[in-house]
Amino acid sequence: MRTINILRTMAVAGAVLLAPSMMSAQVASKPLSFSLFGGASMPMGDASNAFNTGYTFGGSMDLRNSSMLGLRADASYSSNSLKSTVGTGSNKTMGANLDAVLWTSKSPSPVTPYLVTGASFAHYDIGNGVPTENHWGFNAGAGLDFAMGRIPARIDARYTQISTGKDANGNSTSMKTVPLTFGIRF
Repeated sequence: MRTINILRTMAVAGAVLLAPSMMSAQVASKPLSFSLFGGASMPMGDASNAFNTGYTFGGSMDLRNSSMLGLRADASYSSNSLKSTVGTGSNKTMGANLDAVLWTSKSPSPVTPYLVTGASFAHYDIGNGVPTENHWGFNAGAGLDFAMGRIPARIDARYTQISTGKDANGNSTSMKTVPLTFGIRF
C-alpha cells in the first residue's frame, strides 16, 4: 500500500514538472499561430497637430520555425478623429504589415521579448469629400509574448511611417503613428 502511494506521488510530481516543458514543446512545434489585438493609435509628428489619439484593432499571423527568426503578417483598422480646430470627422485607416520578427530565444518561455520591422500599406479615408488614398511605408517596434495564466498574450508597440506624397512646397509628407496594442494569441 505504501509503495503504491509513493508511486502515485512520484507520478503526480513528474507530471507537474514535465507539463511546462511539454507545453513549450507543443508551442515550438506549432509553426503557425494567430493573434487578435486592440489598443490605442497615437499620431506622431505633424499628424499629432491634426489628429487625436484613436483606436486600432486587428489580427495577425506568425510563422515561426525553430530559430529565433520568423514572419508576421497583420491586418488592422484604425480611427483617429480630427482635432476640433481642423474640422470634424476622422481618419479611418485599413492597414497591413508584412514583417520580419526576431524573438530573443529559440524556444518559448514565460516572457519572450521580440523585435519586429517591415513593410506597411495603408488605405486612408478621411471623409468630408476628401478622396481615399493608398500609400506604402514601414514599421518597426518591439513587444513581449507572455502568458496570463493559461492564456498566451502579447503587448506590442510600433512606430509606423506611411509616405503620403508631397506638400505644396514639394516636401515629402508622411503619416506617423505609434499603435500600442494588447493581443491574445492562439
